[in-house]
Amino acid sequence: MTITIVLPDPEADRWYKLAVFGFWLRHPEALEAMPPNLPEGLAGKQASFRRLGWELALLESDLAYCVHELYTAFEALYADPHVLFRKKFAVVYHIDNFYVRVQKLIDNLYRLAAMVANIEPKPRDANFRTQLKNALRAR
Repeated sequence: MTITIVLPDPEADRWYKLAVFGFWLRHPEALEAMPPNLPEGLAGKQASFRRLGWELALLESDLAYCVHELYTAFEALYADPHVLFRKKFAVVYHIDNFYVRVQKLIDNLYRLAAMVANIEPKPRDANFRTQLKNALRAR
């Protein structure tokens, strides 16, 4: 029996950095403010970009932990043949858990892109991806 440990990506904070850069792309006028600080009206918008960046970083960590839990359940906890039903349940459960988090990660990435493009973030709308691509092309 071998146990594989999946560690979270040490560079998961890149999502946070991407969101912060997304804010500056969306609001370049804040870079030109005199004195060089954030105008009062943009503080809330910057906070929403940062919050989304941290949420993306946490989702990436969650994905690594889901894979780790799946390996643990599959290789260690339910390795004996007489608990095969538990192994099957664990696999289904952890794959479903992983899928839900992947969907949330994708939705949040589209939401971040929509915030940069200054369109209303509605990722579940059927026409949303086309609208987003057109808005980003225009920018």
